[in-house]
Amino acid sequence: FGQPEEVIGDVAFLVRRHLFLPITATRRDLSQEGVLSGAAGIIGTARRLDMLALLAVADSLATGPRAWNNWTAALFAEFYFKTRKLLTEGPLSEPDATRRIVETRDRVRALCAGRFESAFVERCLDAMPARALQILDPETVVRHVALAGRLDEALEEDRRRKPSGKGGVGVCLVEVRPTNVAGCWELTVAALDRPGLFATLAGVLSLHGLNVYSAELFTWTSGAALDLFVVSDPPDSLFPDEAWARIQRSAHYALTGKLELESRLAERRNSPLAKAASGPRYRPAVSVDNAESDFFTRIEVKAGDRLGLLHDIARALHRLGLDIQLARIATSGGRIADVFYVRDAQGNGKVEEPERLREVEQALLTAGEP
Repeated sequence: FGQPEEVIGDVAFLVRRHLFLPITATRRDLSQEGVLSGAAGIIGTARRLDMLALLAVADSLATGPRAWNNWTAALFAEFYFKTRKLLTEGPLSEPDATRRIVETRDRVRALCAGRFESAFVERCLDAMPARALQILDPETVVRHVALAGRLDEALEEDRRRKPSGKGGVGVCLVEVRPTNVAGCWELTVAALDRPGLFATLAGVLSLHGLNVYSAELFTWTSGAALDLFVVSDPPDSLFPDEAWARIQRSAHYALTGKLELESRLAERRNSPLAKAASGPRYRPAVSVDNAESDFFTRIEVKAGDRLGLLHDIARALHRLGLDIQLARIATSGGRIADVFYVRDAQGNGKVEEPERLREVEQALLTAGEP
């Protein structure tokens, strides 16, 4: 076509890699150094990253609102700016994990001064997982410290009222704040950790009509769990505070067994008011990757979207004896591509035995059925 070799090479690259940015931004853990450095190596130059980003945004906008929304835009931006920094400033220039943790701890101490006793703050900093101090900003960590204090008080009060040994069961707190992405909320749930907690919370959120865009699970050595979700607007967006209060009550009832999630979700699926599935029916697919992370097995589940699907997948992982450490949720065109970073609940690390992997794949294929 009479074009310079550089232009021909760029066009060929864009055609070949046009889905690379959307897939990486929505299905990978962008806090992992390996993900970003690997992406930077594939893209090669900041110039090609710029072109790839423009193509990805245009393609998503042309596809429609299911492929492009505020949350997708935020993920695209996070991927773009982090990768561009790598390409323009050499090897990964962000502080190493240890330095970042130390700096966050120091900043949290400063922010908590005068609000909480220093001994309590130190206990919280020691109890929370290192990942929380690595990926959360200090202000969010301070909110988690405050929420942990409120949880301790609620547990103590519940145990005083229920001296039979049942005290503390079902106690949970929900804290919600808007994000800087329109239509998205950061919802943090604090409760005593227990097997299947994430599956239960995912079911409650689905029961109340919320879409989950991402989830971070933080289990403290003190026995507390602070799970952070990014969710959509509640259906009753005029009175969000009432919606969040209902979600907290439902979580409490589900954790105490007073709310049977399976039957309630089935009722909603079969309700005449439920939205009928439109478009093609997708067969579920499962892929497993043990190379991306040094500590966790990455499992991706693709399936046709439906009510309660995240709950069903998380419940299947729980029944398989796997702990979910991170969940990345992506929905486009009536299809989900949910990614979970998991490890064996018995402390055996990643899932690597061939027979065990086949068991995991089959269970998740069943959970992903329409």
